[in-house]
Amino acid sequence: MSWSVPLCCGTPPNTGSASCPSSRRCLDRYDVAPAIVASGSPVWDTADVAELTYRSAVFADMDSILLFWKQATEDSNRPTDSPDAVHRVIHRDPDALVLVRDGDVIVGSLVIGWDGWRCHLYRLAVLPGYRRRGIGTALLRRADERFIAFGGARADAMVLDTHDSAHELWSRAGYTQQGEWSRWVKSLT
Repeated sequence: MSWSVPLCCGTPPNTGSASCPSSRRCLDRYDVAPAIVASGSPVWDTADVAELTYRSAVFADMDSILLFWKQATEDSNRPTDSPDAVHRVIHRDPDALVLVRDGDVIVGSLVIGWDGWRCHLYRLAVLPGYRRRGIGTALLRRADERFIAFGGARADAMVLDTHDSAHELWSRAGYTQQGEWSRWVKSLT
């Protein structure tokens, strides 16, 4: 499965358009060297982020993931993160937890969950200093590719009602709030 590097702002790739809100030139995957495309690692041509890599999390990432989530996520009204929980996700589905890295630093994540019936998205997070650069959009496109390959028909995401900037991202990606359903939860611990 190939990675698609999205246009960050809707301007044509490599135009360096002054209308680009992120003040950067966006690369389309066809403008990236074939070896980089074949490696599955998208590359953005930016002044402050030279290269980002996308890969599935591995067990050795657990401490870094937990630290990243403390820095990049809203943690209200959710169970406490733990090494055991991250281990279970990676063990059950080694490709479910996707990380975006800038060198050795995790700057983005998404859990792309598939239970054989439904497509679920959790933990879409981008480090504050890396937001509004297309990282979240690229992660959601990766999720779409994975779900379509599994035969998924509809994806859902858990998004905090009070997280307005996240609502913008999810809306741009084609998600809508489903008013006729409510999420019911029960703590098991």
